[in-house]
Amino acid sequence: VRIIVTSRPDREVTVPLQSFSPWRLDSHTEENDRDIQAYIRQRLEQYASHESFERACETIKRKSEGVFLYTKHVCDEIIAGRLDVGSPDSFPKGLGGVYHRYFTTKFVDRRAYDQYIRPAMELMVARYEPLSEGDLKKYLGWNNFAVKSFVSLMGAFIIRRDDGMLYPFHLSLIDWLCDEDKAGMNFWIDRESGAEQLTSYHLLHDTVSEY
Repeated sequence: VRIIVTSRPDREVTVPLQSFSPWRLDSHTEENDRDIQAYIRQRLEQYASHESFERACETIKRKSEGVFLYTKHVCDEIIAGRLDVGSPDSFPKGLGGVYHRYFTTKFVDRRAYDQYIRPAMELMVARYEPLSEGDLKKYLGWNNFAVKSFVSLMGAFIIRRDDGMLYPFHLSLIDWLCDEDKAGMNFWIDRESGAEQLTSYHLLHDTVSEY
């Protein structure tokens, strides 16, 4: 039996597995560039006759910074009509650009972000593990409407499993949200606030349960 594990080079993974010799995948290689280019052309084949097709393909490849996840997202957005293949200069740069574009467009009025997104994401980053819909109800006192609003507003950036577990679209989303310089004060998520929320909940309920 052979087991293949793929991961970012995080210490939580590399330290326990340091006795093994990892095979490092470099996204900045000619082979990866060819794969990305082939993927883009296959996904956007319906636009092949468009005058900006070649420039669009090259722009996606360049702005992807070798990341397939970015490439897939931008192709999805073009096919869905949310990005214009005729305006390659408007494509976001890297996953950070994808996140910035989505959040600034989606949350022009920040009240929904502050009411649903910020508290849920603070809990998610503080726990270092996925949250369930039940966890959101328990820790935040939410009802079904609030939970569904959070999932709906996050769109493709939150993955909901059939068992109600909620996962971020990619760990780079967590990195971006927790970086004040990248997310800005409008969207920055404070890990300490989430930890305080968890601690306060358990101190209150664990103490009450003793009586």
